[in-house]
Amino acid sequence: MREPPLHLDRVPDPKLQHVLEEVIRAETTLELLVGIYEVVKPALIEAYQLHQLETNRFMDQPTYRAIRFILMEEEEMVAWGQSAIQALIRTKQDSEAAEAWRSHLLSYLHHAGGIRGEHTQAEPHNLPPARFNGESYKPQFYPKRDERFIDMFNRSAAIDDYYQDEALQPDERTYALMYKRLREMDVPEWMCPILFTANDKPWDYYVDLSRQLYDEARHAMMGEIGLYQSGIPFYRYPIDIKASVSLNTAFTPLESHIILWGIEQDLMSGKSGKKWEHDIAVQSGMPLAITLQDYDWADEVLHAQIGRKWLQPEFGALSEMHVAYEEMRKKWIETTDKYVNLSEQTPWWPQFVMEMREGWERRNEVGHYGG
Repeated sequence: MREPPLHLDRVPDPKLQHVLEEVIRAETTLELLVGIYEVVKPALIEAYQLHQLETNRFMDQPTYRAIRFILMEEEEMVAWGQSAIQALIRTKQDSEAAEAWRSHLLSYLHHAGGIRGEHTQAEPHNLPPARFNGESYKPQFYPKRDERFIDMFNRSAAIDDYYQDEALQPDERTYALMYKRLREMDVPEWMCPILFTANDKPWDYYVDLSRQLYDEARHAMMGEIGLYQSGIPFYRYPIDIKASVSLNTAFTPLESHIILWGIEQDLMSGKSGKKWEHDIAVQSGMPLAITLQDYDWADEVLHAQIGRKWLQPEFGALSEMHVAYEEMRKKWIETTDKYVNLSEQTPWWPQFVMEMREGWERRNEVGHYGG
């Protein structure tokens, strides 16, 4: 702090870097969660707590205060993560795999001396064989969904048309909006390559894009809650993944980003965009749906601004961004057409609407309206 710049983008300790390189090479969801919530975050919490114990609370009050709030959030995250880990441990083999990976990572963390580098360090010959071989991590960007998801290229339901169809009842149009929110789980999938491949960007870039990724994941969970209010598991019906599959395999991250921005920019129209979606939810009289669309609307206004902020320097002018978007959108439509034959395209929307209506009626009978 006394000799800026601080160079926070530089690795402070190669051994600590090795710990994180091991964590990211988790081979299963269970391993990834164990690495984050049973190794890295608990070690961070310990480091924060030690700082609070050792520092002068008068001299270092700003830091002490900041750590109080950081600890509250980190402890909440660890509690959630540990619950998720327990949900994934279904067999003795799962339990043994989780413990083996935890022990593996703790060995490397111990070798690094902990987060603060002050604990007793193990000798290298005592370390288990590393998964990190010195090469840069290369993720697989092809989207993966677990065994609960079915018929993932079924696009027989024209959801984007249903909510816009004024001939349909307001409740069905609102169910289409809920499903559209649920389907947004593909947006974080195609945002990951954008973020991962962005090198040497200003810190604000990563903050903005991470905030947007969080929002998009939250939107999908909003849709999930909308289905669960009628007693429908979110994975019961097909959730089409052609968008993220095509963008992650046939487009560059910059091309994917311009498509993402273009979609969000189009949603700023008062007659056909987010305001209109909110109006549809209001017509349905469903408090939860109204709240859902209200926050979705607010988020997308921010997202359109984020896209413009970081993409315009790449293209030089807003008009060039629009041209690039139209070109990429046409290519995108052509690319997604090849996935049609990967599904029998069995219709499911009428059954879904019937189930949603029945579930909503049950909630009304017992006085649970959502909000």
